[in-house]
Amino acid sequence: MRIPDDLKRALRNVLWIGGSVCAGKSSVATVLAERRGLRIYHFDRQEPFHIYRSVPERQPHLIAFLAMTMDERWVLRSPDEMARQSIAQCSEDRFPMVVDDLLRLPGTGAILAEGAGLFPAQVEPLLSDARAAIWLIASPELIRQVRSVRGEGRGVADLTSDPPRAFENLVARDVLMAQYIRRQAEQRGLTILDVDPQTVAGVADKVERHFAPLLESCVTATE
Repeated sequence: MRIPDDLKRALRNVLWIGGSVCAGKSSVATVLAERRGLRIYHFDRQEPFHIYRSVPERQPHLIAFLAMTMDERWVLRSPDEMARQSIAQCSEDRFPMVVDDLLRLPGTGAILAEGAGLFPAQVEPLLSDARAAIWLIASPELIRQVRSVRGEGRGVADLTSDPPRAFENLVARDVLMAQYIRRQAEQRGLTILDVDPQTVAGVADKVERHFAPLLESCVTATE
C-alpha cells in the first residue's frame, strides 16, 4: 500500500525506536529525551487507551485476546500461536491508532516513538529517511534474564494454573517475536542494534549516534 506523501511529511519529526522486549527501549528513549529535550511516545503506555477505543471491526485480534482467560493466553496455546496473535494485535489493530496518536500530539520538535509493537513492516513505509528508525534486539538469554529479574513474566505466569509452563511460553513467544523483528528489518535494510547486558547510557550513546544526523533537522522542521 502506498503511503500518501503528506502523511510521511507529517511524521518526518518522528524518530522510531522499535525492537524486542527486554532490550531497554523505554530507558534509552528516556535518556535521549533528557539529553536532547525530546518528547516521547511510549507504545506500551497507550495500551489502555487503545483498548478503550477498540471495536471488533478494526481491532479483532486485541478484542479476542481480552476475552481469553489467563490459561488460554499463556498455558493452552503454543508460543508460535501467541507470537502470531501478538504481532497481529500490534501491526493490524494498534498501529493505525499509533499513527493517529502521533499526528495529534501537541507541541513541536522531534518525537521519540518507542515500543516493541513498532514493527519494521509498518514503520518503514512512513520513513522519509531510513536513518529515522532503529530496532534494538535482545538475545534469548537477556530476554529470559530480564523477564525473571523484573518479575513481569513471573507475575503474569502466577495468574495461571501452571506458572512454570506459562513463563516458558512467554519467554519463547518473546524470542520468536525478536526473530520476526530481526527478519523484517534485515529484509528492508533497516538498522538493528544487538543489545547485550550493558548500561542504558551505553546503548543510548549508540542510538544517539545513529540519530545524530537527523536530530537537528527533526527539531527545526516543525518550528
